[in-house]
Amino acid sequence: MSDICGSQAAARSMQQLAREFSACRDMLVALGNENRQLIFVALLEHPGGVRVGDLAKLARLSHSRLRTISRFCRTQASSIIISRERRTFTTQALASTVGRSSLA
Repeated sequence: MSDICGSQAAARSMQQLAREFSACRDMLVALGNENRQLIFVALLEHPGGVRVGDLAKLARLSHSRLRTISRFCRTQASSIIISRERRTFTTQALASTVGRSSLA
């Protein structure tokens, strides 16, 4: 009986995980490569916002990548991930995707 209950609990957990994963798909696609992940982590570590030049240093990316970083931030500024104020990028509120209150 305990094996059946354990199997059912595991199946429910996997179904819940599948729902949560599906809810995060857009964010996961946006952060699909390592450089994007480094940029996002740097933004999370500096919730007050970061300029693109400083973001390159924080994410340990070369200055030759500034155009790529800027394009990524501008593209994501229209999504749920990054917001843009003047010349500084910050993370958006991620309450619906990662269960936190506002990070911006």
